[in-house]
Amino acid sequence: MSGTGAGKLAPPSFPEPLQARQVKRRTLQTIALNKLVPSKANVRRTDSGEGIEELAHSIATHGLRQNLNVRQTEGGRFEVVAGGRRFRALKLLAKQGGVAKGFEVPCNVLAEGDDATEISLVENTMRVAMHPDDQFEAFQALVDAGKGVEEVAARFGVTPAVVERRLKLARVSPKLRALFRGGELTLDQLMAFAVSDDHEAQENAYKNLSEWNRTPREIKAVLTREAVALTHPLAKFVTVESYLAAGGVIQRDLFDERNEGYMPDRGLVLQLAAHKLEAAVQMAEAEGWKWVKSEIEKDYSISYHRLPPSYHQTEGGERVPFYSDEDKARAGVIVRVGFDGELDVSRGLMHPDDIKAERTQCAADEEETKEVCAIPASVIRELSAHRTAALRLAMTENPQTALAAVVHVLALPLIDGREYYSCLEISRRSARVSDAVTVKDDCKAHAAMTDHAAYWGERLPSHPAELFAWCLEQPQDVLLSLLAYCTALTVNATQERMDIGHSASLAHAAALADSLGLDMASQWQPSVEGFFGKISKAGLLMLAKDAGATLSLVLGNVKKQEAAREVMQAIAQTHWLPPIFRKAEAAGVQE
Repeated sequence: MSGTGAGKLAPPSFPEPLQARQVKRRTLQTIALNKLVPSKANVRRTDSGEGIEELAHSIATHGLRQNLNVRQTEGGRFEVVAGGRRFRALKLLAKQGGVAKGFEVPCNVLAEGDDATEISLVENTMRVAMHPDDQFEAFQALVDAGKGVEEVAARFGVTPAVVERRLKLARVSPKLRALFRGGELTLDQLMAFAVSDDHEAQENAYKNLSEWNRTPREIKAVLTREAVALTHPLAKFVTVESYLAAGGVIQRDLFDERNEGYMPDRGLVLQLAAHKLEAAVQMAEAEGWKWVKSEIEKDYSISYHRLPPSYHQTEGGERVPFYSDEDKARAGVIVRVGFDGELDVSRGLMHPDDIKAERTQCAADEEETKEVCAIPASVIRELSAHRTAALRLAMTENPQTALAAVVHVLALPLIDGREYYSCLEISRRSARVSDAVTVKDDCKAHAAMTDHAAYWGERLPSHPAELFAWCLEQPQDVLLSLLAYCTALTVNATQERMDIGHSASLAHAAALADSLGLDMASQWQPSVEGFFGKISKAGLLMLAKDAGATLSLVLGNVKKQEAAREVMQAIAQTHWLPPIFRKAEAAGVQE
């Protein structure tokens, strides 16, 4: 028994000569476009509309390069058995006015006995799609022949960006493109290699990356390791204009629309940045500082101490910082590239070595004083106690300074200061009320307190060491307003589950509310999300009864959210408040 072997196709047996069958079954004929109709026998149904517009452009530019296969139907019309995409592209051209509705289309008319489905299947399965690299190469050949990118794009019905991407891939190393043709590289990997035009760098990246780590992301990372992204602060600082003027080029990733591009010449970028920083260094040196230096990137290995500046007020009321000559003799300046790409000038910085030297000198001076004065530490403590008593008396007799001192210590946390910036042994705590609230919009007070925080945030000095001097300069009404705000932040009338209903702090909260004339009806507007939706149906019924509200439906017959909405609407006009919000004598403290 003879065979063809496993996996091999048997040679075809033709019932009649091939040429005779073609002559018999196919007739070449031109048919008016408006006499052609789609055929149900066409096997291509999925995604049949993809690329039709591009195909229409191609037909308009290059003509119809392949005939349609049709069969005659009733009424003098012809069904398009194979070539449905070409037929749809021709119809689109006719709609756009590119060809006449009666445009003569070259067609192969099938004989009566032909199987239309088989013909359609043969045309759609026996062809092999063009390899992408052949397309890249063909686009490059057109451009090399003198056609511009815009012209090529117009002739093939694609955007110029598509042509640019094809050309970019055509410029990848021939060795890597050969691997792509052989199936050893994916299209995504090839696009990643295209981020660079350096063939040697592309090939080295391929060799140096392990096969398992040869991902598009890692390929790009290797090829752009020395480049500076245009979004990087350093690139913003140098500016694209200066970089290009100095002979640099911008490297674009055409396959990542989110990526703005790179400056591949890091050395040139650093040179331009250093030149720009040097100009800033010269300006700072003219101010008379002990030292001035530049940093392209912040050096985190050295921890500098910043001296607080003094301030003077301009005629326009603006507070301008400045440093004394004594401070400039002790400290220095660093100019660097900021996080936002702008020039960052940090003045008044003391180097750790200078701080250590000053401390050593202070210690020596103290030792010398001890030798001269011979005052024991216990006596120093006693003398300081005398000074403390004198300070207390002076403050007792000067309410304005006392007010400033209290406001100072209470306001320190507003600018991230600590209590050790004050000699007053006063401290405050501020509970995070927002942690106990899910819907802040139910109570207007939350937004109002946020506004107050913003108001004082704009007015207080930025450094804690400057706050006391600021307090001393303020009139009494400003200090009282700030004292009221700081004191308000210490109020905590939140009732936790473990609290005893009539605890001393909650009783004080009720008394405080009475003394302030607190009206929760003007502050609290309950919503379904913030209040009513958290109450059971039985509880909602009790609330409605307590408020004397009339319900329009039976709560037991509706869902909980609808019941909550019904009770909210019914209570809205009654000015009802929960017991915890009512006057202390009327409701007590809610347990």
